[in-house]
This record gives sequence, structure tokens and C-alpha cells, in this order.
Amino acid sequence: MSRPRKQDYTSQDSGSYLFETYTLPTCLGTPAWSTFYSASFSKQIGMYKSMVDEVVPKFHSRIKKGEVFFNPLRSDFVSVDRGEGKDIGETRNKLSPLCTPPTSFKTAWRFKINGNATSGRVLSGFDTLFTVWPDGTIVTPTPILETGALRDLVVQASTACEAKRGTHPDANLYESLAQLRLTAGMMHSALKNVQKFLGSNKELIARAQAAGSAWLLYRYGLKPLMNDVEAIRKGMLKAVGKVRSTSRGEASVQTTRTFVTQKGFAASMNYDHTLVVTEKILARCISLDEYEASFGSNIGFSNKGLAGLPWELLPYSFVVDWFVNIGDFLYAIMPTGNLNQLGTCTTLRRNTHYAFSAENWRVANSTDHEMVRVPERATCNAYYSGVVRSPGISAPSVLIKSDFKFDTLIRSADAAALVVQKLQLRR
Repeated sequence: MSRPRKQDYTSQDSGSYLFETYTLPTCLGTPAWSTFYSASFSKQIGMYKSMVDEVVPKFHSRIKKGEVFFNPLRSDFVSVDRGEGKDIGETRNKLSPLCTPPTSFKTAWRFKINGNATSGRVLSGFDTLFTVWPDGTIVTPTPILETGALRDLVVQASTACEAKRGTHPDANLYESLAQLRLTAGMMHSALKNVQKFLGSNKELIARAQAAGSAWLLYRYGLKPLMNDVEAIRKGMLKAVGKVRSTSRGEASVQTTRTFVTQKGFAASMNYDHTLVVTEKILARCISLDEYEASFGSNIGFSNKGLAGLPWELLPYSFVVDWFVNIGDFLYAIMPTGNLNQLGTCTTLRRNTHYAFSAENWRVANSTDHEMVRVPERATCNAYYSGVVRSPGISAPSVLIKSDFKFDTLIRSADAAALVVQKLQLRR
């Protein structure tokens, strides 16, 4: 049974467009500012949240009995701030003056936003973010990520989830045993580079080689061994028999796009309506399985771990996995043995930031008008956050990864250490 829920925290900022003209009432009069045009309005600010989910009767008691539920859910949140800016500048007529000397005069216009509203909120165009369906749910803004890229993100997360089913979450003792000789070689190479560095009068290349070798030894030698020891310790404390296990896979992408549109204001000025949209989308897939746990599986031995050895022992296979999910795909299509899949679900989480600014103000017709005072800075920010959960996951597939993670410190350090190692081999 679906049930919509909503929370409305929006408020109205009232204001008015105030256009004034500085002119002569008659050629014998005194020039003064007077209202040329005024129109009141209200703009929504604040936040609005809505959620639709399915209610399961006697949910907690049924969960205790072992039932599994992955119910659909949709949650949306939108927020628009007050913005900045009041004064929208002043222009003046460049054509022939009114009247004749000594009372000749050129008309001027000035524009303001009065009341609580701001020019940033008025010009932003964020009104559509508060569009709500009759049942109270938010009309989801269109993402800037293309549909195909979004679908690939879900497949990548699904493949990673399937790959982890039937494996130990922290260790693969088959791989560790097979890599012992390589780990010993890495340790010997690292010590050799350290000795070379100490005897090289601190040559820059030797220093880089020593640091790179030590880092790779830690990342792909010592750290996995420490994880194995910890996994064995924890595994020895686990019970054997029928247990449930949750496997997770995720993939994310972040993108920023700038949209610039020329717009007019009050028929006398143009500006660049600049909208910078930064969007991050996370796809997360979950599989709940039931299986017969043994002492071996508890400490890190698994059929998948053994079957995946050829790929893991292939030189630089982990580097390939940085860019393409071949490793995940191979593990995903392997038989899962005695696993009984109880249920799966996919969750898409989207966070979008909209930053508006009005820039590059100019007169609409430079022949007739000139800018006397440039408009005050006009800005406004809006945010959207949405979560969609649905039962099921996608079939595994080979894909180029959405994010190579070179913006992270660890991945950058890995890549730099590998480059230094390759340079060392060429010397």
C-alpha cells in the first residue's frame, strides 16, 4: 500500500518591480523622479519535501520472522534561498534632449526590487522547482546527466554488487597465498631502493623511487596481509551454519555544466542569465543472500576467490580495473554455489546545486540608451536532493567506469608510484 507524505516549509517573499523615470513634467517644470511602472509579486523561498513509500502491515514482527522487504520509495527535497540584489541599475536616453535650453533634459530610468524579495530570486527562474503534483509530491527536476550515462551507472553498481556475492568482504586467502612470493619480491625491491636512496646523496630520482616502492609495498603487500590476519581473527569467532549476508556495490559520478542565456529586462537592458549546475548521482545496489557458512568461508576461502585467481595474478590487472570493470564482471558471472538470493534493490541518490547569477549587464540599444549605474550583483542558490529505491538490480556488463577517482589522494599516490616504478625499470 503506497502512502504519500509531504512537508511544506516554504514561505512567500513579497515585493514589487519599481521602475522610476527622471524627467520634466513640463518644459517649465523641475526635473524629478516619479513612478513609471510598479507591479507587486510574491516569490517562494525555503524548502519543500515529499516522500512516497509503501507501508507493510506488521512490518517489525514480520521482519523478526525472517521475511524480507525491499519496498519502492521516492523522496524529494528542494530548497531555494532568498538571494541577493535590490538595485537593478539606471539608464539614460542618449537621443536629443527634451525641451530647449535652458531647460533641456535627457530622460533617465532606474529600476529596483522593493519589499523582502531580491533581484537574484526574481531573475533566477527557480519558480519551477516548487512545481508539485496534485498528491503533494514534487515534480522531479530533469537531471543534467544523460539517460544512457545514468543507466550505465546503475549497471556498474549492479555488476559490483553481483561480484561480491559469495566472496569474503575483507579477504581472499587464495589470492594472498598465491601472491606471497610477489609480496616478498616487493619488500626486497623496496629495501633495495631505500638503500640506494641513503647512499645517493639524496638524489631526487632515488628519493622518488624509494617512496614509490614503499607506498606500493604497503598498499598491495603489507596492507592486504594485515587485512587477512584481521579477517582470520574475526572469522574464527563467527558461527557456522545458515547465515545471511548482504553484498553491496556502488558507482557515482559528478558533473558540472554552465548554461548562459541572454535575457532582457524592462526592454532597456540585457544580461547573461548564468546558471551553474553541479550534480552528483550515486547508484547503490544491494543483494541479501542466505547460505551455509563454514570455517573456511568465514576466514576468507571462497569458490569465487579461487576461480578469480587468473585475473588477480595477471600483472597490472588492478590498473585495468581502475578504468574498466572487467574484474567485477568476471566475478559477477561466476556461479554463486550454495547462495540463496532473498532479495535485491537499487537506490539512486541525486544531489544537485543550482547557482544563478546575472552577469554582463548592458543596454539593449546602445544607440538610444547608455548605462548610468550598473545593476547590483544579483545571485540566488537552489538545491535538489532525491532518492529513488526500487526492487531488483540490473544484469552485469562490462563498462568503462564513470569515475576513475584520480581526484582522490590514494588513487593519485598509486598512479604516481607506478609511474616512478616503470621509470626505475627503464633506467
